[in-house]
Amino acid sequence: MTRIRNTFTVTFVAALLAAPLASARHEPATPTKQELRAMMLRGEALDRIYHLGTAASSAQYVRAQRLRGLALDRVYHLGPYARTSGNSFQWRNVVIGASAAFAAIVAGLGAAIARRRRRTPLPA
Repeated sequence: MTRIRNTFTVTFVAALLAAPLASARHEPATPTKQELRAMMLRGEALDRIYHLGTAASSAQYVRAQRLRGLALDRVYHLGPYARTSGNSFQWRNVVIGASAAFAAIVAGLGAAIARRRRRTPLPA
């Protein structure tokens, strides 16, 4: 039993020591002028391909986006298509959650009682 406890303790301490090292951030170097220009050109090309930024300012694009938004509102019942009910609280979810919590408590108590009643050690 002590061997298991010692192994667990060493593993736990190692994890505690390794966690700050894993979360340490490495700050990237500042890009050069040439790299910044390459990123800007790439961004502009992607804007043209996907009709973003200044490429997306046409009236036809704006109308298409508005119609798309209205269609999504209708499908997902948002905005003017939202359904309202008198009682928005979901009692069914409360019953499911309470049942799960009760089952977990009963299982934990059963395991504690079973462990306490078994006083004879298991054969090695």
